[in-house]
Amino acid sequence: MIRLQRQMFAIPDEVRITGVIYLPWRPGNPITSQLLRELPTARIEAAIN
Repeated sequence: MIRLQRQMFAIPDEVRITGVIYLPWRPGNPITSQLLRELPTARIEAAIN
């Protein structure tokens, strides 16, 4: 039962995490595509897409 709940919540957590990654760390300092590629979650999202 716990395993099923973990799988159900895996996708929403991933979407929330990737949404944070695309936000700039500081205003006026956008994240470059190179930094996005170096992030593990960005690689996971690229693999999904």
